[in-house]
Amino acid sequence: MAKKFKLTEETRTLENGVVLHRIEALKSFGNVNEGDLGGFIEKESNLSQDGNAWIYNDAKVFGNAKVCDNASICRNAEVFDDAEVYDNAHICGKAQVCGNANIYGDAVICGKAQVYQNAEIFDNANICSKAKIYGDAQVYGDARVYGDAKVWGDAEVFDNAELYGRAKVFGNAIVYENAKVYGNAKVCGYAQVFGNAELCDVKICDDAEVFETI
Repeated sequence: MAKKFKLTEETRTLENGVVLHRIEALKSFGNVNEGDLGGFIEKESNLSQDGNAWIYNDAKVFGNAKVCDNASICRNAEVFDDAEVYDNAHICGKAQVCGNANIYGDAVICGKAQVYQNAEIFDNANICSKAKIYGDAQVYGDARVYGDAKVWGDAEVFDNAELYGRAKVFGNAIVYENAKVYGNAKVCGYAQVFGNAELCDVKICDDAEVFETI
């Protein structure tokens, strides 16, 4: 199968000395036309030669990171280390995805959000603003995490749950269904927040189960 892109001679050097090359499309596919210039990668293996995956604008993919299927990386986003972005996932803005993070499905990571370590974001989940997802945390379904919110440890946020403000979910806690956690709220331990619960500026921990507004 003919290659869909090549590395050009236009380069950028990172602070650690790694040299990135701007890419150029060798054929038309998806919304990319033959001859279009894309973002920057360190090596050919960073971007699949199959599918419609593409790196746009000044986005950067380097290290052992992989972008494939129909995924897109744009603006000034960065994907590096051993991170993988695939399916129809979209990374944009100044977002960073690194470590062993996996972003897939129709997930969107934008703004200045950071996803790292072993975190997984998938389905239709949306991580934006300055949110941070790390550790072995998972965010999926139609969940949204934004503002300065953080999810880490083995925590999960899913269904239609929303986490924002300076809220934190960590440990083995789970937030799901239509729950909203915001302000300076903390959910930790093995706590579960679900139903139509709304938590603001409170701490829920241990084995607590909350399904109504506190």
